[in-house]
Amino acid sequence: MAMVRKLVGLVVGASALAVALHFIFSAFYEDAVDVDQIWSILDVFMAIGVIVSLMVGYHLKRVTEGSGGDGVSRAYLEANVLLYLAAFLSIWFFWNWFDDLVAGDAGQSDTRLILWAFIDPLYVLVACAAGRRLLRSGSD
Repeated sequence: MAMVRKLVGLVVGASALAVALHFIFSAFYEDAVDVDQIWSILDVFMAIGVIVSLMVGYHLKRVTEGSGGDGVSRAYLEANVLLYLAAFLSIWFFWNWFDDLVAGDAGQSDTRLILWAFIDPLYVLVACAAGRRLLRSGSD
């Protein structure tokens, strides 16, 4: 089971790195490749990463609340921040991604396109945190 967690953590972390690199450097190669097609592929990995991040955040929250500590600890804060950011990201990502899937040839509105500029960096942060937790938990 530890190997599966490490593998999933590696995939989620790699998708976060791919999203970060494509987000930052896509302006340099937009004439050479279809940037929107790359985003379409990355969106599938992002959907998986968002779901995994929700699961990791929920698991961490259950573990920290089950430990019986009365005070607010670092582990408690990390678990809650990861869970609620992952929940916020999942609502925002899936709302915008489903709109992108049904928009067709007309494409998304300018407002929806601007939202990706906030969703993508948030995904990188949340997915990196979840992937790191999975990689660390696999070594326990």
